[in-house]
Amino acid sequence: MPAESIIEVLPFNADSFFASLTNKYCTVESVKRNDRARYLEKYLTKIGAKTIVVEREYVDGDYVDDFASYYVKCFEPYSIRCKRLHFFSLEYSEVSATPIAELACGGGSHEDTERLQNAYMGFLVVRPLPVAIIGRTVFQTYDDDGGRRQFTSLLEYESHILSIPFWLRSLAFQEQDTVIAACATVALWSALHKAADLFGTQTPRPSAITKSANQVVSDTRSIPSKGLIVEQMCSAIAQQGLEPEMIRVVEDLPLRSLLYGYLRVGLAPIVIVQIERLEGLHAVTFAGYSIRDDVVPVFPAGTLTDAIPMIGRRIDAFYGHDDQVGPFAKHIVEQSRHRNHATPHPTAFAGTWRHPEDEEELQLYPVQVIVPVYNKIRVSVTDVQLWLIRLDSLFRQIVPPDIQYEWDVYLTTTTDYKREIRQQQFGSESYRRSVILTQHPRFLWRALLRVRGSDVPDDKAAIFEMLFDATDIPNSFTGFCLAWHFDAFRVAVNAVCALPENYAELCETLTEKLVDCLRKASAKEVFFYPRDMKGDTG
Repeated sequence: MPAESIIEVLPFNADSFFASLTNKYCTVESVKRNDRARYLEKYLTKIGAKTIVVEREYVDGDYVDDFASYYVKCFEPYSIRCKRLHFFSLEYSEVSATPIAELACGGGSHEDTERLQNAYMGFLVVRPLPVAIIGRTVFQTYDDDGGRRQFTSLLEYESHILSIPFWLRSLAFQEQDTVIAACATVALWSALHKAADLFGTQTPRPSAITKSANQVVSDTRSIPSKGLIVEQMCSAIAQQGLEPEMIRVVEDLPLRSLLYGYLRVGLAPIVIVQIERLEGLHAVTFAGYSIRDDVVPVFPAGTLTDAIPMIGRRIDAFYGHDDQVGPFAKHIVEQSRHRNHATPHPTAFAGTWRHPEDEEELQLYPVQVIVPVYNKIRVSVTDVQLWLIRLDSLFRQIVPPDIQYEWDVYLTTTTDYKREIRQQQFGSESYRRSVILTQHPRFLWRALLRVRGSDVPDDKAAIFEMLFDATDIPNSFTGFCLAWHFDAFRVAVNAVCALPENYAELCETLTEKLVDCLRKASAKEVFFYPRDMKGDTG
């Protein structure tokens, strides 16, 4: 088959894009009415797409499984072949000047191939169906806007056009197929892509997720799927050898900091939301966030979410895969307009949904967070928060009122933690040597106390950190390392903890174990619990 019948090169614009999404069941007019197609056209325009390369005959593994599970049994002879669209930031004339077929066969120069690879922006699989035409989609993210945008839940994808390899860091997305995969299935599919990359588990197809989820009995059939309940989502996660970390969104939960804590390690948390004025729940997979230099004034001063100053107060938006909107959709953090017993949290998300009748912008109210984690990660961010609340009650008496501070808490691995402090030359040389040459658990929570003020050497500097063993027993004291990065703060804490007359009161607030740990720890720069609890630590 000649190359010209296999691939086609088109300039990227709205007309060519919508036309490329059509099939025998779906006309251009139908495509233009598809909300996901319209979103993707705008998204590609914003990130600078200039050229489309169309593969006319493509076999997609996810669709093949769906086809075998359902479509092949239909009377209508649906095709097993898809189209795949590739997008480039090069102008149409630059891509078509040296045909891709010629490059694949050894023509052109190495520089031509490399220029094409460097301009790659991702791909989109077009399913040959009447609805849900947007299949597996992997797109370049927005730029980081000077560090404001952080896309953390990405992995490396490789694709080929006529054997020419292309690489991209992203997170896969697809449109909901109500036959095989409702929104919860698609949210799980995206989240499990990254979990597989982190923990070495398998990446299941949507049809496999739906079938494994339905091992928990519900009042609907497995296929065609009408949607999954939370228990079924947890069952699907467990079938992949992972554990579903479930957090109910209550009024005093530091939601933004919680999501940040899992996103920072690269996990993609699934947020279950109630959509304003609409029935039922919806699932969105978060893959990144927008963080500002200063606190975002979303909530009134004194609300429960501000009880402990945490880094999430500077997050003004999250970027998530919403199967009814598109990939990396911006979910702006707002104050909830309607709070009741079902949606008690003051946080809401906006910017993605409009009411189908009057086009009013709707808020999304978070009700639950589900994170697929490795089964040895037993301690959650809420477990760590309980100890930070105690520490914060002591530290706020020591940090001068004119100095702003916040807790930066995130999940990490011992390898990533040691690499970070080595590459960034974080802390003193003795601190780096001490923690790098000491064995740690594979997974740990890192809690940094960052401050701003005239007495602090560097803006947003960390003056203290504590490491928690994420593989330990949740209701025990899981802290195993304390380090002081500002000696004046260590001395001040030591002065308070060392006084015998303060001991009883501190034990009541902090617990006896934590007080004894602080008394020993504040006498040296780096302290390991329980190794350094005995003997002379001076």
